[in-house]
Amino acid sequence: KIPAGVGWLYTLGSISLFLFLLQAGTGMFLAVDYAPTPDHAYDSVRFISEEAPLGSLVRGLHVWGASAMVIVVA
Repeated sequence: KIPAGVGWLYTLGSISLFLFLLQAGTGMFLAVDYAPTPDHAYDSVRFISEEAPLGSLVRGLHVWGASAMVIVVA
């Protein structure tokens, strides 16, 4: 609960912590299948998005979480 007289700006720390944990969790799942080499990067992203179970959901959470993190922290 937020005490009376305290604005919603005081919740930004909790939101940024949640977004950080989301980034860490989804990043670990994405790192399992991602290959950062120039000749395999596109294929690994395509595999994550199209073939991996829940891959596009995890990738979408990671992308949107990163954008939300920038907005909340700024």
